[in-house]
Amino acid sequence: MNEIEILAKESLQNVCNENNLDLPNIKENLDLIESFDSMIIVNLLLETEKNLEKKFGKYIPLADENTFDSIKSPLKEWSEWVSFIQSIYK
Repeated sequence: MNEIEILAKESLQNVCNENNLDLPNIKENLDLIESFDSMIIVNLLLETEKNLEKKFGKYIPLADENTFDSIKSPLKEWSEWVSFIQSIYK
C-alpha cells in the first residue's frame, strides 16, 4: 500500500469517526457514493485535501466536474479514487 492510499484510508477513517459512522470494509470496488450521503462525501474531500496539503506542502482541490457525476465519478470505486488522487499528486 502506497502513501497516497494510506492517507486516503486515514482520511476516510477520520470522517467516519467524526460522524459516528462505521468504517466500511475498504476493498478496491468500494463505492463511496453509494456508501455515504453527499455531506459525508464533501467532508471526505475536504479531509483528504487537508491531509494531502499537510503531507506534500501544497493545496490541490480534488473536486472537479466529474466528482459527483453518477457515471464518471472516481468515487464510484475505491481503487479509482486512489488512482485519481495519485494522478493529481504526481
